[in-house]
Amino acid sequence: MKRTLVDNSFLYALYDRRDVHHEKVVRLERELQHCHFVLAWPVLYETVNSRMTGLFQREAHLANHLSNMLQPKNATLIDDTPYRNQALLSTTGVSETKTISEKLSLVDRVLHLIIEDTNVKLDSVLTMDARDFRKICKLRNIRFELDYLPKDAHI
Repeated sequence: MKRTLVDNSFLYALYDRRDVHHEKVVRLERELQHCHFVLAWPVLYETVNSRMTGLFQREAHLANHLSNMLQPKNATLIDDTPYRNQALLSTTGVSETKTISEKLSLVDRVLHLIIEDTNVKLDSVLTMDARDFRKICKLRNIRFELDYLPKDAHI
């Protein structure tokens, strides 16, 4: 199975019907069965916010879907502790991390550092914001999962 790092933008698109990519992502989900999802805790903190918690309470099947997705057989949760301080320092310009754009959120900065870490095995990244990760993924030869789905299913 491919180890695929998941960005919160994909989760928003999957669960929020108002997201511009929602219908396409829901249709494509079956194409992602070959993935073992890798999620950093900050992605879950950002995704399961007050709005999404309300949505999960109203639509229990969505909460069940997320719960199933996060089962150990389907996903690995990455502890962000080793990356937090450097990500935070990069927001102030103190860190000299060269792959992080000035405009990224703290969560995306943590994801960058995870991608950069050669001890973390990753084959692909699942995001709706590929531009945020293009440089670091190119350096690590990590592809974007949605770029390799069948052409008729492409977002």
